[in-house]
Amino acid sequence: MSTTDRLPWSNDQRPSIDPTSAGNCSDMAASAAWDLYLESQLYSARLVDRAVTPIWYAIGIVGNVLSALVWLQRHMRRNNSSAVYLATLSVNDTLFLLLHILLHLDNAWDIQTLDNPVICETYSLVFLVTQYLAPTLVLGFTVERFIAVCYPYQVRYQLTLTAVDSIRGSVKAATHTGELVGN
Repeated sequence: MSTTDRLPWSNDQRPSIDPTSAGNCSDMAASAAWDLYLESQLYSARLVDRAVTPIWYAIGIVGNVLSALVWLQRHMRRNNSSAVYLATLSVNDTLFLLLHILLHLDNAWDIQTLDNPVICETYSLVFLVTQYLAPTLVLGFTVERFIAVCYPYQVRYQLTLTAVDSIRGSVKAATHTGELVGN
């Protein structure tokens, strides 16, 4: 069987390619000029990315670590169920930033960090779990605050620290399970 026999059309029905029908010359020139302009800007964009992103990583990591230290203090956690959510959120965001550094090294600096198949798959799982866990924790915190504001006298009975810990564990388990099912 020849290569032409495997095509979806017969030999006499082959589409003809006419260079004049591909588009007008001014459109092709404009497209080429635009591509050339984007290529010229790519170097400066990469330099800005390499300079600015590490600053944002430093600010984010330091801020999240300080936030975790504040919210994890015993007197903050003792009677404040929101402290558990906020501490978990800051630890999760710190982990997300640290994982994102590996991705940034690969994309902006062309340093291959995730070449091993096992490391790559594990990285993808943990990276996505940290991504999905952050909005889920914000949702839990919002619901907890809604209950505390709208039903202030029942909060003492409904939202104990043990209940918050079990909710937080359930959120983590649901996030991990959803991620495993999705892959």
